[in-house]
Amino acid sequence: MQNLNTAHPLLFVFTGPSGVGKNTVMRAMLAQVPGLRKVINFATRSPRPGEVAGEDYNFIPAVDFRARIDSGEIFEYEQVYQD
Repeated sequence: MQNLNTAHPLLFVFTGPSGVGKNTVMRAMLAQVPGLRKVINFATRSPRPGEVAGEDYNFIPAVDFRARIDSGEIFEYEQVYQD
């Protein structure tokens, strides 16, 4: 595959229920497409076994997440769980 054209970047969104293979497809694309990068989302929960901070998620306290929203640093977010 050829390098991505950084003058016209594309955004790929992988979405679907747990266990359908989103991460498998994403890892395969990252391995095959030079210049392709993964956006690292924020999470206010603790890391799960096997997750690596800064690689799977940026784990931060909820109060810091709220401050980033209030400052306009985070432009899109979703509260998935009610905790």
